[in-house]
Amino acid sequence: MIVREGNFINAFQTPRFAAAIESAGRRKLVMSGLLTEGCVLGTALAGLERGYEVYVAVDATAGETLETHQVAVQRMVQAGVVPVTWLSLASQYQGSYASHETVPGFLGLMAEHSPALGMLFQGQAARQAAPAASSPETAFVAAKER
Repeated sequence: MIVREGNFINAFQTPRFAAAIESAGRRKLVMSGLLTEGCVLGTALAGLERGYEVYVAVDATAGETLETHQVAVQRMVQAGVVPVTWLSLASQYQGSYASHETVPGFLGLMAEHSPALGMLFQGQAARQAAPAASSPETAFVAAKER
């Protein structure tokens, strides 16, 4: 569920936001947004006060400066917020490559937003598409047999 709210530093002060979160019936909140030291901090702390387990995707959140972002993250962690990254969350939600219905979307997300994994997946796809005779392993064996 994505709820956007721009009127309060603590989004729980907005009845629509609070109702949407409560009606979801979940006890874990994952959040990101702008600014780390403002709305994200205020909403995360309010979530903790209401008994939620709060996670903040720190690399999908930004502050006015790097310093204010880092200090806000430290404050949230000291209060009980769990810092995560978007990649760790995406991987946790995917769980396994055996979840065939979500693998294409997951791989697309990785290819588009994770340079290292994107290159890995492109390399694997290229190796799978290439004829067996042109693979490095086959070429090595063929050269060794000569």
